Amino acid sequence: MTTSSGIPTCNDGLVLDLNSVVMNEKAGTVDVGGGALLRDLDRALVCRGKVVPSGAISRLNQNIAPVPRPVSASFIPKLERTIPATTWNTPATLTAIACGRIEDGTVDLLAADKRRDAAVRQAIAGRLLGGVKRIGHPVSYFLWLPLAQEVRADAIAMALRREKIAVSTAHPFAASAHVPHAIRLALGSVSLTTLEQSLQTVARVIGDQNY
Repeated sequence: MTTSSGIPTCNDGLVLDLNSVVMNEKAGTVDVGGGALLRDLDRALVCRGKVVPSGAISRLNQNIAPVPRPVSASFIPKLERTIPATTWNTPATLTAIACGRIEDGTVDLLAADKRRDAAVRQAIAGRLLGGVKRIGHPVSYFLWLPLAQEVRADAIAMALRREKIAVSTAHPFAASAHVPHAIRLALGSVSLTTLEQSLQTVARVIGDQNY
């Protein structure tokens, strides 16, 4: 399983939350602490009429499919022109490699292989989580599990953490004040054997929390 950002964490690792966003108006800079979410950054800057590009260091897969990240300030007309700047960089060499792989069909083959793998993992989840409500695309590496109202999502996440399984609640993904009552599973970061064992544990923990 992975963290909410999709980046795997090590077993028995320690994550420090240094969440802070400090704007230096005079210098026109912002200091962002570890643990801060992109929405925290947006909220701190939008009220000051500012936005910044954000994302990750460019990799080949991001050049094959660069991902624009529209900011929450898009409803402010005078800032709309800044939104196209909020994409990951595409260095010339990697872009050329990516274009070559798109043109020669390599990307199509890789995408088809990934979809097959994701479909297998979704099928495993469907078999092992049969009694648990699920929301997910049949060829996606992610799966949402809506929870009963009497079950606390954070309690499920903590119980699974004690089992060395990292899942996320819906809170980091909520775009409004209403946070869906669910947990999010990432299915693609472990072997099929580990996935089966982890999903069995997830089903057991959720069953134990229902009352």
